[in-house]
Amino acid sequence: MDECKYRNDIEQLKTDNAITKTITNEIREDVREMKADLKQLLNNGVIDKKVESAVAKLFFRFMLAAVTSGGGIAAVISWFAGRGG
Repeated sequence: MDECKYRNDIEQLKTDNAITKTITNEIREDVREMKADLKQLLNNGVIDKKVESAVAKLFFRFMLAAVTSGGGIAAVISWFAGRGG
């Protein structure tokens, strides 16, 4: 009987498959570790503090933009003028 002409290709595919499985398992382990770290951060409130800080900065920037715009300046001036009465 003839030797299979695709024998080398089959062996290479087996090797590639083994390497792919190994890399996939390593990636899955890394993802599990990242999920565990993320859960720990969520439980510790670190992310909540970062979100609070980002929202506060965004609110401050929005207020600064509103006050420094033409309408905002007019509103502040009229508010001061009304208080000085």
